[in-house]
Amino acid sequence: MESFHSIAIVGAGLSGLYAAQLLKDQFPDLVVLESQNRIGGRIKQIHGIAPWPVEAGPAFVHGRNSVFVRMAEKELGVVFGEKEWPEWWYFNEKMGGQGLIHDDDVDDEVDKVHDLMTTCGESQHPPPGADQSAAEWLAARGCSARQLAVADACYANDFACSLRQLGVREMVEENKHWDDGETYLLMDRPMSSVITHLARGVNNIRTNWVVDSITYAANSDSNSSSSSSDQTSA
Repeated sequence: MESFHSIAIVGAGLSGLYAAQLLKDQFPDLVVLESQNRIGGRIKQIHGIAPWPVEAGPAFVHGRNSVFVRMAEKELGVVFGEKEWPEWWYFNEKMGGQGLIHDDDVDDEVDKVHDLMTTCGESQHPPPGADQSAAEWLAARGCSARQLAVADACYANDFACSLRQLGVREMVEENKHWDDGETYLLMDRPMSSVITHLARGVNNIRTNWVVDSITYAANSDSNSSSSSSDQTSA
């Protein structure tokens, strides 16, 4: 089954829904295509294990100088509280066995990871076609399995991927141009409240719509197809 729209947005996460909000008045026939059975992307809460919703995705916002913070404060009245990051660590037996410790008490092995990751912008971009993963980049600099685990939990998570999936080119590029600030902010309400707000008025969101391919050409329409043989043209 084929449908035609002025705009097709792939993904009903934070970015996709924000884009839909910006475009829906000008293009009321736009469609948002989401592979999961719900909207929100990585933003998700677990209910029932505590008296409050537990964030199962991102729990904080990185940087006060961002569109997200300004939008949440202005449109929803969100109050942000600043937190130290990282604040606490837990190292199991495989990773040293120190258990729960404050960041002030971590050892030099952990500090070296911070040094490498925060100064990677001083490195040159890998040449086209010769990118490597952050895991390979750190291993080449003598990082231990424990240090790789620290980098995976602290930094790759910021990119919504694993250390093996994070490319050095993207890592260097963000380090060179990040201007949102280094504060870590917690909202006074679940992050899902922002998703609910951004979904209002977006009338055509298709969940369980896995995009199998996207075909496009300059000065031409774009087509996205799903594995169920549905097709959307925009």
